[in-house]
Amino acid sequence: MKKRILETLGTFKYNADVQKKFESILDVRFGHKSDIKAKFEAFFSSDEEMKKLLNESDELFMAELKRLDLMNLKQRLIDLKGQKETVVIAYMKALVQEIEQQALFCPSSELERTEDTMFQHLLDGAVYNDELTGLEGISNENLRLVLQSWALYPEFVKHPEKCIEMLDCFAISCMKL
Repeated sequence: MKKRILETLGTFKYNADVQKKFESILDVRFGHKSDIKAKFEAFFSSDEEMKKLLNESDELFMAELKRLDLMNLKQRLIDLKGQKETVVIAYMKALVQEIEQQALFCPSSELERTEDTMFQHLLDGAVYNDELTGLEGISNENLRLVLQSWALYPEFVKHPEKCIEMLDCFAISCMKL
């Protein structure tokens, strides 16, 4: 599933302000010339480096990347305040809550319910726009953030087969996440 997500997304993208704040936090926590800082600079600068580092087993790097992902999700939810809640936004909220309470060893029933609702809508009820570049009422950026999170937290996906089905639908369409 992770490989298919990376193929669909191409690269990870982050809010520029969140990325700058994260880089400043890395400087404070690890030092300006630290190995982890160098890895993140490579991660942000090259698609190939990004893919290589995502497949590495460096626990510290992955822990910090997950921290960045959470910061990015939270910022997106702040940016979306006041907008009509979609199934993807509801899932993003449940995902943030799940990540913050990650002491649990299996996804909560709330996360599973919102995932089921989201997949049901995306696979059975959503309609592509006329150009086939997006789903009506669903932000491609929000879908991208969910997929990025799933690449980092595959254990949170209750139905990986539905994720693959959704990615197949995106591949057939002209959607660019």
